[in-house]
Amino acid sequence: MWFNSSSSTLKGYQLSTPTGTWASGGNLNTGRGNLSGLGTQTAALAIGGSVSPKGQTEEYDGTSFTEKNDLNTARMYTGSSGTTTAGLAFAGYNSPPATNYAQTETWNGTSWTEVADLNTARHAVGGGGTQTSAICIDGNPRSGKTETWDGSSWTEVSDLNTNRDALGGAADGSESAVAFAGATPSYTANTETWNGTAWTEVNNLNTARGEVGTGGGKTNSVLCVGGTPSPNNKLTEAWNGTSWTEVADMAKGRVNFGQAGAGTTAAIAMAGGASPEVQTEEFTASAAVVTVTTS
Repeated sequence: MWFNSSSSTLKGYQLSTPTGTWASGGNLNTGRGNLSGLGTQTAALAIGGSVSPKGQTEEYDGTSFTEKNDLNTARMYTGSSGTTTAGLAFAGYNSPPATNYAQTETWNGTSWTEVADLNTARHAVGGGGTQTSAICIDGNPRSGKTETWDGSSWTEVSDLNTNRDALGGAADGSESAVAFAGATPSYTANTETWNGTAWTEVNNLNTARGEVGTGGGKTNSVLCVGGTPSPNNKLTEAWNGTSWTEVADMAKGRVNFGQAGAGTTAAIAMAGGASPEVQTEEFTASAAVVTVTTS
């Protein structure tokens, strides 16, 4: 919100759901699925995934990807939060042998550093936030368990109402989050919001699904993109803090991909799928500017 001195009016961005469009972005150097993402549309990380070794990290500058230092613990299906200069990766999975991870690593723009573990090892989690204030939501094995991160350690808090894995999540920090979609094991449209104390069921997605994009978004502005069934869904829905609205479809259906961006106005979907994929797509929409009336 700002004051327009030339017109002597108070202006702000309308909390609405812009239609937007998807367009091709730069390709990753190494194809993969089952990865996570963090950052923005023009400054993003693609983390881990079904690639050898499974700790590969690439950074996107809005045009192309550059290989960076690997995770210390190779894995896929991680949760993530933060930015390309201050990031966080947590949980995950690798095989053989089949192993769930509790490891947490911080990213400083150059390399990963291991820090305090989650209390419960898991993968295919939801989550989001910053490097110093984040949330890890449920995952596999499904238990509803939620943990919050304060920059030093994880604390177990109240469980989700609907246990699930392969879900989407977004957060402003450890005190405010939204969880949506996932497998229970049947695919669900359930959406829940977190207020720092408890989860509350709110309006559902229009289409039940799981294995959606992971990473990116705020609690009142987030995209639920792709997923399954259908298979490799192209469908995009936008959340405005109250309800979901269907917006533009991706050109390519995908599952278990990395996602990053600034909510419903700018996002990137990176790789994904069972086969090694390198393609990305960028979502762009304009937020409407409105005059604010005061009394």
